Amino acid sequence: MKRLTRLVLLALLVVVPFSSAVASSEDEPFKITEAMRKAAAEKTQASLREKLRVPSLRLVRKTLDLGVDEYVSYDVLLGKLTAAQFDFLQSHFRFPRSGEAAAQVAPTAYSAHRDYRLIDFMPPKMQATHHQTFFARQSAAWLAPLVGNTDHEFEFSVNCWAFTHDLLISDRIPTISFLYSYSEEEAEQVLSDPERTRAIHRDEARPFDYFYVFEQDGAKRNAIHAGVLIEGGLIYQKSGDSEIDPYVFGLLDIEGPAYASQAVRRNQGKVEIRRVEKSLADPITIWSGKRRGQISASELTRLPAEKASRLVVSGTGAGRSFALIQPIRLTPALDGTYQMNPADPLSKRFIPVTVLE
Repeated sequence: MKRLTRLVLLALLVVVPFSSAVASSEDEPFKITEAMRKAAAEKTQASLREKLRVPSLRLVRKTLDLGVDEYVSYDVLLGKLTAAQFDFLQSHFRFPRSGEAAAQVAPTAYSAHRDYRLIDFMPPKMQATHHQTFFARQSAAWLAPLVGNTDHEFEFSVNCWAFTHDLLISDRIPTISFLYSYSEEEAEQVLSDPERTRAIHRDEARPFDYFYVFEQDGAKRNAIHAGVLIEGGLIYQKSGDSEIDPYVFGLLDIEGPAYASQAVRRNQGKVEIRRVEKSLADPITIWSGKRRGQISASELTRLPAEKASRLVVSGTGAGRSFALIQPIRLTPALDGTYQMNPADPLSKRFIPVTVLE
């Protein structure tokens, strides 16, 4: 996945009016100006106030301190809600899953004295990751036998496509199953699956549809970015595949065209809104055949059992890509939202980002 996480880089990009494609001459620089960002935020805030029936709603810009850099994010403050507003938001943000009874993920008890945020009504995976980074790097020398390089240690990363896929899987059992080294080809296979998903017009979008940014290369699509739609132009995304790239709310009118502008052929960068029509297969199901078909029995015996059971490999030879699936069970906090299970060692890789007001 191409990364778009730095304010310095964002200043070099230009946002054109949102459409299914971003067109420009090859010589024109792309820029996001402060005026464009402000206009997009005001438009999104107005839309959220109308659609969510909370006139006092505030879309607040946040600056995240990543240690070596800063990143623009957003939070949505709802303030105190009436019982009717609370009930509407609970119903509006039920996670749709092909007619299944929705998992209830919003706070369970209404309080007239509580100052609510939109994240309180989001699915568990969003609540648990919001404004955090995931330090996924780990030594993986045990993978060396698969490529015949006994000296090399592999590093895994978490990217936007894998996280979007994870969000689109039913939240009935609140776990996060991270996929590492999720390739462009695998992103296209899942996120453009014509049997399970379909493209829709932006005006048709509803909560938990998703956006998919890609470069059209003849008949082939090259994935660039993906994330989940919330409402009124607000999105939720893993902002890149680096360890310091946070999980954040963003603005579709900014992020969509900006990521699309990363296409090698600038006028072929496209943003597509899609909907899951039939539940996406879980990661293990998607790659189970590849795993057994392309790793020999002798190779598997050289891997730790707990690793081999969750390792998925696609491709052959030097072109192999690896995905390691490590579920983390989420647990409810005292306020009714979800957080990482503190007993899970992998949860310790989640680091809250410092928010600069």
